[in-house]
Amino acid sequence: MSATSRWRDRIYESIGLKEWKYDRLDQTDDPDHHHHHHQQQQPPRHDASPVTPPAPASSWSRSRVLKVGVAVFVVFVFLVLISRPASTRISNLILTPEIRSSYLYLVLPAATGSPDFCKTLFSASVLGYPTPRIVNWKKTFEDANLPHGGHDLAKVEGIHEFLKRLGSSTDNDLIVIADGYDTWFQLRPSVLIARYYAMNDRANKRLYKELGSKAGISQRVIFSAQKRCSSDNPDNLECYAIPDSDLPDHVYGSRTDKDGDGFGTNRQRYLNAGTIMGHIGDVRKIFEAAAEEAKKHRYKTDTEVLARIFGEQEYQRELIRSRNRSIWQKFISWFSRGNPRDDITSPNPTRERPARDGNPPPDFGIGLDYYGEISQPAEYDEGDVAWVAHNSSQKVKKMAQGGGIPTAVPEEVERSTPPFWTPDYTGYVQAPAEQDWSQVPLFTNLWTGITPVAVRQSPAKGDKRNPVVSQTWNQTWFFPYLRQMRVAYSKAPRMPHAVVQGVDGRTEEWWGPNDGRGGVFIETGSQPGDWQFWHGVCGAQDVAEEVLADGRGPWRNPRWMLDPNNDIAADQLKDWYKQLYAVEDGTAIWGEKPPE
Repeated sequence: MSATSRWRDRIYESIGLKEWKYDRLDQTDDPDHHHHHHQQQQPPRHDASPVTPPAPASSWSRSRVLKVGVAVFVVFVFLVLISRPASTRISNLILTPEIRSSYLYLVLPAATGSPDFCKTLFSASVLGYPTPRIVNWKKTFEDANLPHGGHDLAKVEGIHEFLKRLGSSTDNDLIVIADGYDTWFQLRPSVLIARYYAMNDRANKRLYKELGSKAGISQRVIFSAQKRCSSDNPDNLECYAIPDSDLPDHVYGSRTDKDGDGFGTNRQRYLNAGTIMGHIGDVRKIFEAAAEEAKKHRYKTDTEVLARIFGEQEYQRELIRSRNRSIWQKFISWFSRGNPRDDITSPNPTRERPARDGNPPPDFGIGLDYYGEISQPAEYDEGDVAWVAHNSSQKVKKMAQGGGIPTAVPEEVERSTPPFWTPDYTGYVQAPAEQDWSQVPLFTNLWTGITPVAVRQSPAKGDKRNPVVSQTWNQTWFFPYLRQMRVAYSKAPRMPHAVVQGVDGRTEEWWGPNDGRGGVFIETGSQPGDWQFWHGVCGAQDVAEEVLADGRGPWRNPRWMLDPNNDIAADQLKDWYKQLYAVEDGTAIWGEKPPE
């Protein structure tokens, strides 16, 4: 059947005209009626005269039916056009369902179940993120010449191998890669995805203006941004060829960009690999290039490798921008010499130039999270940040370092599922479910008013944890109810982790690809990896004291999560009954070791 015929049939079906799908001489679709009619049929007559078939029951000709069908379709299209946003493609509305379902992956590079890792894991679980995939688990890193023994650099190869195993069928799924030791999630996945779309939209409008439509360049992968270059040489590509920060010129007052050490009042401008988000197909290409780059030169961290790729991308974009400028723009640039970006591609005896093999390097669609909407590296001083409840605008204004910063909870946060909502309706979760996002403390940058999706503890001076952040775990909004909320989420039915409006106006459901309950998948070379319960990776005493800190001992998964080993499962059932009775009489809660 031709495409035209299929399209015609689709139109006819949409308005109820199905007559040609049946025998034109017997248009009934009632099998009983057909059987009855067949039994009473007269024997055929042997008559030499031609037989004229009876006229159709309907007096409408086919041409009139077609005209009516076309008219109805035109009216339908008109009504859709005036009732939907202009950005929505009409073909999408007609040919595709209104709801699109895709997968969201959460990847955490980590080697051990330390308290820092468990803070990342626990915060993600109570906010409804997908079951994490753990990369580089139980690997040892002991290179004395590399930071953290080489753990940071090993993330490049570990993530690259994981992305290769996923295969091309996952190219359109989203992936979030977060540092497994220094990330605290505080906002829901729906906020993360909504901001990802909004940030790309803003960046792509700027790129279209600067580079023109013929370049075909867009932002698709977002990295976190930091205040200092990963290289100590300011003439390296990753330091000088990159764009200016999107933050306002005076965001930190009169001293903005005047701190030589790269902290304090410098704007975020340089790539940081602590948090990465994008479609898997795009992220895979970046890590393929990073794995190759890491073999050519001696790098110390994943940020150094990926910053280098970003610098090469931006140098090529600068060549395109310079060619795209009008004669008038070039004249003004030459006369004023006011834009330092105009000097990036100019001859310079000390600045590094990318190696050329005759072909321009690929554009990876990399952009940076300058405002820290997804995550903010912990380059803070005392007074730069605070845990703030936004239900008091006067309090926020009083604490704010700059004038005019937003004091209300952002719209995408307000729309998201309330903080203490859980899928547990048993009443065991004694949390203030009536509170909304304006009533809970959120980590907020007091210079910009931005509340990031994830809080970062590093980098800080000397490559250490920043005490302004690391010592405030007990100020997170979920901390007092952490054990109870994790029990509740361990009983959750499978459901979307986020429901958002896509860039084309359609509703998008984002599911976890392999959602287990009460555990993680350890990447071992096979998909989806080896299953480990939470108590297997975060059941130590030091985790109980630092992360849970409720005096109820190490975390134990609820007893309804039975081990695959039958003997262990039998013991679990015995403990489950003990815990059930203890919960009922109020001497224990779920998620702690059962009484003896």
